[in-house]
Formats: sequence, structure tokens, C-alpha cells
Amino acid sequence: MPATCVLDVGLNGEGLDAAGLPTRLLVYGRVQGTCSRVRFTVRLTQTSPVLLSGDATPDSNGTCAVEFPLPVPAFPCGSRFWVEAECVEGGTCSVTTSLPVSCKDRPGTGGGTGPGGGSGPGGGGTSDWWPWPLPPVLFCPLMGRSFTTALLFGLMLIVTGVAFVMPAIVAGGVAIVAGAFAILAVWQYWCLVNSCYLRGAVLWALLRAIAAGAILAVVTLSVATWLLTLTLGAIAGIVTARLRAGRCPIPDLTTPLQQLPLW
Repeated sequence: MPATCVLDVGLNGEGLDAAGLPTRLLVYGRVQGTCSRVRFTVRLTQTSPVLLSGDATPDSNGTCAVEFPLPVPAFPCGSRFWVEAECVEGGTCSVTTSLPVSCKDRPGTGGGTGPGGGSGPGGGGTSDWWPWPLPPVLFCPLMGRSFTTALLFGLMLIVTGVAFVMPAIVAGGVAIVAGAFAILAVWQYWCLVNSCYLRGAVLWALLRAIAAGAILAVVTLSVATWLLTLTLGAIAGIVTARLRAGRCPIPDLTTPLQQLPLW
């Protein structure tokens, strides 16, 4: 049966104890396409018996997660597990991969005993310190989408302001782009963003701004708009080359924001 969805999967270590060892494993995924239930399975190696297993229902954004307690914290951050995710209801897709335990809820803020100032790898003070109301599996995709949409909106305003010679609109667009990069700083710091996902988000916004710039340049016969569009196109070409060099997924004009991998 042909696949009806695509799955991305990740592994997060949470609740670090005084020795910096995770007391919980959060297996999370993101579904692109149709699927109403995902089964996560964790093994020590590809051929070893099942260590952990559980089902999750994707939310409206396609994200889902299962948290597994570890009665005996024995796996440090960076330990690798074999993770399997399979759509078992409403669709057909699966992914199997070896993943490291990424302790994303441990940014370095000083005050502890681990590298960077915390009580474990990455620092951070107390073992469960996470200042945001949403857990990482929801907060990080939200920040990624916020950065992407803000960048697109700012670029659109700049292109429109240049096309119609409206400096105030251009200034507003520049301010929004600056705000987008402020969101990016938060997203990168707290979510350890994969470079493929970041470059993909930038390219997604650039492609739409380029399309809008080309249309406006034809309508207004604005040389400045053509030059701006060509500049954005050159930047998009550089980003695309970096994505290809890293063997990353490359979004296009038909890729909806909901299917853009962001965490």
C-alpha cells in the first residue's frame, strides 16, 4: 500500500537528576499527511527487544509525543536508541532510525555543576527548569512557525513598499524582519534547531517573497523591485545550495506551512 503520510521523529531527555541523567524519555513526532494514531517503539539497538512502546494521537499541527518514565536513570544525554514510529490508524507511513537523547530542556544559564553551569550537560540549574508554559515538543514547532511567518510577512512588506515607493511600509517590513530574527534567537537557544529545518524555513519565506516581487515588478515596472527580487533570488540560491549540500529536504512554492519540518 502506498504511503499516505510522512513521519519525523525525535528523542528528548527530560527531568535530569543531580547527576545530569534523564529520568524521563520523551519520544515525539510530526506527521505530514493523514494519520490519526502513531505508535512509538524504543529499543537499545535495532535487533534488541522492545524497551518502551506507546501510542499517541497527532494534534491539529501534526505533532504527537509519548513520555516514558525511567525508574533507573542510566542513560546520559547523548546516548543513542533505536526509535521506530509507525502510523497504525488513518494512514500508512513509518520511520526507523538511531537517535541520540537530546536534553533540550537544559539550556545553559549558570549556577550548577555541569558544563555550562547546570547540574547536567548543557547546564541550567534545577533538573526540570523550563520557563515556557508549553512543553518543548509543542513550543519549538510554534516558535519555528512564528519565525517563518514573521519573516515572510516582513519580506512581503519590504517588496510592496519598494514597488510602490512607500518608505514607511519598507521600514515596517524591516522592523518585522528584525522581530523575526529575535524569535529565531529564542527558537535556536531553547530548541537546538536543526540547520536543515532553519534553512528550509528561510527558503520557504524567500520563495514566496520572490514570487510576490516578480509579480509586483511586472505590474509597477519598478527597476528597484526587480533588483530586490534578484537579490532575494540570489540569497535563495545560496540557501538552496546549502540545503542540497546537507542532503536536507527542500521546500517549494507548493509546500504548505503545516508540512514544513521545523523541529
